[in-house]
Amino acid sequence: MSPLPQSWGLRRSPAERAFEPEPDRAASVALTLELEEAGIDTRGLFLYVLPYADGQQGAVLYAVLDDAEGFRFPDRRNPDAVLDYLALLAVAETTSASGVQQVAVDYRDSSGNQIAVLTAPTQAIVAFAQGQMSREDFMQELEGKIDLASLTIGGVP
Repeated sequence: MSPLPQSWGLRRSPAERAFEPEPDRAASVALTLELEEAGIDTRGLFLYVLPYADGQQGAVLYAVLDDAEGFRFPDRRNPDAVLDYLALLAVAETTSASGVQQVAVDYRDSSGNQIAVLTAPTQAIVAFAQGQMSREDFMQELEGKIDLASLTIGGVP
């Protein structure tokens, strides 16, 4: 089952209307294949490359990491697992070739509940991943939402 709101038959929100063009399915498939070829397990990973509306150049990569659908971080004990996944997606060749300017990761627990959504500009993620930006500076670029209640009941990666 696709986690996109459109699949649930909900009305389009202003955020959805901001991405008026259809998702770039070819780029999503290419990125998935690129990750698989690199040995990354893509079970429970749903990728959406969403071109900007109104003729603007660029796109957003929205990645759903759904534990309920089989997603697993390579090292679940890593406290930076979500940040590492942001970097993995941002440095991918397909991400660059698709003009992705922003990467967002939506992590969901084993019940499918949203635990965290983090996003940052692709350029900042790549600079951080390559050691060209300090962690402190990168945190200034990062935006997100975390379900704090899940932290106390063990719902984090």
